Amino acid sequence: MDKGKIQQFDTAYNILFHPANEFVSRLVSSEDILQKLKVIHADDVMIPFDLEPNKGDIIVKENEDLKHLLTYFLTKNIDCLIVENDNHDIVGKITLQKYMLTFKKVTIKFYSHFLYLKLILSSWL
Repeated sequence: MDKGKIQQFDTAYNILFHPANEFVSRLVSSEDILQKLKVIHADDVMIPFDLEPNKGDIIVKENEDLKHLLTYFLTKNIDCLIVENDNHDIVGKITLQKYMLTFKKVTIKFYSHFLYLKLILSSWL
């Protein structure tokens, strides 16, 4: 709301990724990539997984946000996460490639930060 007028009435996803105007953009800090990662969940970006998970695979819940899942990609040196529902049924997977494609609009900036963080973390190990 700006000067008593509603600027945008929409879903959290659309307000963050598609703000109606500059006022809404500033209000929700739509340039903050990590904030955007909080509103997207694993089940929004997963792809089908028709195999049984391996013993060392990391399994995440379908309602976990992508900001949380980013830590796995950065710290565990993996390229895939297995997604399960609340009944512990495997419902999909998220590959690093799919994760990055989800943010194609912001990937240039995000991907360069991601690679930089991964490089730093790998040099520490």
